[in-house]
Amino acid sequence: MTRIAQGNHAHIALGAGDTVIFSAKIIPGNEKTLAALHNLLVSSDVEVLTERDHFVHVSGHPGRGELVRMYQWIRPEISVPVHGEDVHLIRHAEFARQQGVPRPAQVRNGDALRLAPDGPEVVDKIDVGRFAADEGSLLPLDGDILRARRQLMFNGHASVALVVDEAGILWTEPRVSLRGLPHDPAAQNYAAAAIDAASAAAKALPRAKVVDDAELENAVRLAVRRRLRALCGKRPVTDVEIIRLSRAERNETAQVGE
Repeated sequence: MTRIAQGNHAHIALGAGDTVIFSAKIIPGNEKTLAALHNLLVSSDVEVLTERDHFVHVSGHPGRGELVRMYQWIRPEISVPVHGEDVHLIRHAEFARQQGVPRPAQVRNGDALRLAPDGPEVVDKIDVGRFAADEGSLLPLDGDILRARRQLMFNGHASVALVVDEAGILWTEPRVSLRGLPHDPAAQNYAAAAIDAASAAAKALPRAKVVDDAELENAVRLAVRRRLRALCGKRPVTDVEIIRLSRAERNETAQVGE
């Protein structure tokens, strides 16, 4: 139809006084394309009729009566409903059985169905859905890898390193590195605020938890994320590294400091 409207079709041409009927509904996402096509036709004095203002809509889906006649004509041994949600697929399989189809199959997205004289059989499951190409491989759009990348893109990243001894006492000020957070010279120093939050969280933990790397890491991560969210509205991906000194390392560090 676009070729016809543009005058590029080899056998069909439209002109003033002609009428074009669009009997299908506009699928969401195609509005701009079809609006441009309609405008192109109207600008050539072609009358355009759509289901929005005329009773011309024709469904592309057959009714039950039409399906009954199709099954009566074809009389298939196997029926494979493949369109719709589960309620449609299951109902269609039941409907096919009522029409005399001996082996209707029920499949879901990704099912590999084997068709053979002894009946249909699901023999494999294939990954389906929306994927993104990434250096020669396909990644699911809702998978962990792309979810992490989106989080980094929208919220940035914070890295915190803590040096503590066996008792959980901080030996140096936490080191913080921030990436991708909003930059406002007039705002508070986000890194300094994150350092304060990390130090406070480490010092507030009871001894039973501060000697546990996992507990200390989690407490510091939550404290830093909360402080940064309060300052800039972002919840950055936050990594915490715990460097725990042994007694020998602690004594060596103390001697070097002297």
